[in-house]
Amino acid sequence: MMSAVRHVAGLLGMSPETLRLWQRRYEVDAGTKPGVTTDAAARIKQLEKEVSELHKANEVLKAASVFFAKELDRPFSQHKCPVLSRLPQARLNGADVGAEDASAEEPGSKGAGRVFPEEWQLS
Repeated sequence: MMSAVRHVAGLLGMSPETLRLWQRRYEVDAGTKPGVTTDAAARIKQLEKEVSELHKANEVLKAASVFFAKELDRPFSQHKCPVLSRLPQARLNGADVGAEDASAEEPGSKGAGRVFPEEWQLS
């Protein structure tokens, strides 16, 4: 059999091993020899790639959930927005939330001359 494979491979201008592998793949796909078919191997490769992508996405989601959990655990006063971080504290402390912000009246300050809605005013 190998001599026939060598002869045909020589006629086709390829290595005998390439022709032998093609013959083996044909026999497996036809069901005459045991092994993983070409379609099954392609499907397995596709599923392995999909699993790898899902693992990466899962890691990103885990990291995001840890980040957001830390944000939720932080006291509200530590948030970066000064209006949002001080407003709940003022309400909880019984301060007058509608009081004017001193920086809005200081000449030369960014807020000079501006009138803000009452709910934005801080004590």
